[in-house]
This record gives sequence, C-alpha cells and structure tokens, in this order.
Amino acid sequence: MAGVKDYVNNKVGEHRQQIEYHVEQILKLIGEDPEREGLLETPARVTRMYEEIFAGYEVDPRDVLGVTFDEQHEELVIVKDIVYYSQCEHHMAPFFGKVHIAMCRAAKSPV
Repeated sequence: MAGVKDYVNNKVGEHRQQIEYHVEQILKLIGEDPEREGLLETPARVTRMYEEIFAGYEVDPRDVLGVTFDEQHEELVIVKDIVYYSQCEHHMAPFFGKVHIAMCRAAKSPV
C-alpha cells in the first residue's frame, strides 16, 4: 500500500525464542500437540504476528500523524477508510477495522 510503513516491534524480535517457547507451552497446556503437522510452525507464526500487532508500541505518533494542512476554508473535511489495528490488553486479542473522521475547520475539533 502506498505511503504505508512496515513497522515491527523490535522487543518481540529480541525475545523471539522465549515467545515461541511459551506459545508452544500454551498449546500443550490446552491439550494440543505442538509437534502435529498443522501446529509445527505455529509458535513462529504467532511471534511474527506479535511483531506486527505490537508494532505501535515503538512508534512515535508524530511520525505517523505528522501531516497537517493549513487551508483557509470553513468546509467540513472528511478522511475516510483509515485502517487501524490494535490489541485488547485484557484479552490479548487483536481487533481491526476502518474509521472515518470529520472536522469542521470553524470548530477546530473533530465532529
């Protein structure tokens, strides 16, 4: 996607072996066989997923949100289809979606 940076969480990479080990242990604790063909690469896949979904922990929001405009008009400005990814801290479950933001320059705050 044009203009999109590939962010990763470097802490995950630093602890890759530990995370993969613990994912394997979780699989065992829930009654799965981590040596089963379908699960052989699961600890590595989960770790790569964590690099992506926790990437925002190491990103300065000013790097992502630094684009501003100083237009001299009073019309409603709408930005649509902003994709977001996040993580529920209570359940460690990822969620994602699209958001739309509207702002009226005269109000100087989101609508």
